[in-house]
Amino acid sequence: MATDILPTDPDIGISTALESLMNEMIWFIPWQIVHFFGYCLIFGSAFAVGLRVLGFWKSVSFAAVHRLLVLGFLGVLMNVFSGMLMMLADSYRYVVNDYTFAPKIALIPIGATAVLYFSVSDRLWNVKAGEDAPVAAKWVAAVVLLAWAG
Repeated sequence: MATDILPTDPDIGISTALESLMNEMIWFIPWQIVHFFGYCLIFGSAFAVGLRVLGFWKSVSFAAVHRLLVLGFLGVLMNVFSGMLMMLADSYRYVVNDYTFAPKIALIPIGATAVLYFSVSDRLWNVKAGEDAPVAAKWVAAVVLLAWAG
């Protein structure tokens, strides 16, 4: 169990100096804002690509919509960095007290793997404007949307 390895006292953490610095409002709130904007970039780009694969915006080729995934990658970088800082600042709250943290961490690799499918699928790269994506890609797009919404 996580409580066997991690401290169960909320006053004990990985680095008390880092925790005290991050727990001050002047630092913690900006990192939460960065984390939120990173999530918006991830979800926005995955949502746009997923909707195109599902059949919306058929006037645009898949290659053109795929360029948005660069913004999603920027959002991932923002979230990894800000998320690690927030986790280090208050690990007790996230690991022990937050029951939504574990599903969130479990859904991230699912969503990332599905988005990776969009980047390496040769069949999708050949989808021109006005054409439908393959049925398998539509299932992957549904998984992407559900995972990132989760």
